[in-house]
Amino acid sequence: MQTPIYIWFYVIAFVQLQTVSLSATQPTEVGTAVFVESDGSTESDGSTESDEAASTESANKVFGGCSDNNGGCDPKATCSYDATTNAVKCTCKAGYSNTGSSVNVVCKDSCTVNNGGCDANAVCSYDATTNAVKCTCKAGYSNTGSAVNAVCEGRVSVS
Repeated sequence: MQTPIYIWFYVIAFVQLQTVSLSATQPTEVGTAVFVESDGSTESDGSTESDEAASTESANKVFGGCSDNNGGCDPKATCSYDATTNAVKCTCKAGYSNTGSSVNVVCKDSCTVNNGGCDANAVCSYDATTNAVKCTCKAGYSNTGSAVNAVCEGRVSVS
């Protein structure tokens, strides 16, 4: 009698296994260990990860961490992977702001989101070296704040 071959898969939320087709009865719980027998049937051992680890971070986007498709992160985001928790974290690069949520990061040009955090009387641009947001007061206004936090006040003309 030949011993059946078991293949162990670790199913993670939002993972789509494109090379292996599991039956329609595959478990949908986050972190459930699934065994696929050589005949294609599945069996679950009932083990699960903590829901906290699965629902925090911009988590568990793609099996294989950041090496596959930037971990499912926005192209303007940096992907970091924690092998201990199998969590993928997406962080917008300098010059971009997250307009999504902590679990669905969407990176937009910072200057198009609330003027990059600049004063209403300032022009938002980017530092050539760091790509960080740079606020420059418009003509007729002077910075009464700091280099990092520009506060642009208008000049009072006395007639």
